[in-house]
Amino acid sequence: MKIKGLTLRQIPEGKPGAGIKVARLHYSYDPAMTPERVKKLKSEYSNPWIAEREMEIQPYAMGGKRIFPGYSDEVHLVEPFECGGDGSEYTTYVACDPHPELAHAFVWLCVNRIGEMVIARSWWPEEENERRQQNGETPYLISEYAKKLRAIETFAKDARMFPASEYELIDVAAKSFHQDEQTNLLEGYQNEGIYFQPAKKNLRWVGYDLLNRALTPQPLNLGDKVLMRPKLTIMRGMGDNHLLAKQLRMARWKENRGVAALEKDPPGQPMDKERHLIDCVSYILLDQPQFFDKTHRLTERKPLYENLGY
Repeated sequence: MKIKGLTLRQIPEGKPGAGIKVARLHYSYDPAMTPERVKKLKSEYSNPWIAEREMEIQPYAMGGKRIFPGYSDEVHLVEPFECGGDGSEYTTYVACDPHPELAHAFVWLCVNRIGEMVIARSWWPEEENERRQQNGETPYLISEYAKKLRAIETFAKDARMFPASEYELIDVAAKSFHQDEQTNLLEGYQNEGIYFQPAKKNLRWVGYDLLNRALTPQPLNLGDKVLMRPKLTIMRGMGDNHLLAKQLRMARWKENRGVAALEKDPPGQPMDKERHLIDCVSYILLDQPQFFDKTHRLTERKPLYENLGY
């Protein structure tokens, strides 16, 4: 007898419960799984390919599919606008994805008081590094990255494009990548006065899941009408934002084969393509970016009454 969706698996060696045989049965054999409930459950996945893999028991469903299927230039690229320079309207986060061989990547994300986020600028000088090497020159040094970061933020603040960053994050691997024999990349930036904090690890690509959710249009109530808008947009033409948009369009999942495909809910693996700017965005989203009004910081505590002190 052939039963839809029935799969028999054995937990691989080295995994908890190794050797145990597992039978998985399709949800259609559960009378409580009505079409309405199935539709609702699938809608809660940030990526339709993940829903196909897990609910339809299709281990190869994600292979070759887009990691960010909801992204489109038409929806997510917006014309540049001012986020202000004093921090009263937006709070700025900057993230760095360093690499021992490629250029370091940087993204500036601004968030306002209602949680809307915009990528105000990106920078990934990989092409410039390649030109330098072709001309026999040294690729970017950390001192040069630090100088450029300061120049970008100074210009942005003076032009009211976005305030100076309040939070600086970097891939935790920076503590393992070495600038020289004595100094790792994190320490190298600290020596230049850039105090990055190690970002949370993107375990099981949860940062990509957060990014997918931020790219999904949500209803926004504007009084007499409701608009569908994504929580995260990207300013068109600012720095290397066009490269970030390209990476979002091109990122694909690898195909799970062999033992990997037989795991219970195996984690997807991205193809080895350029996604350094995407990783920067994921580091920020993992930090749960929030708005903080710099102009309303309490600088002096005055007593409520003249004869009352604190």
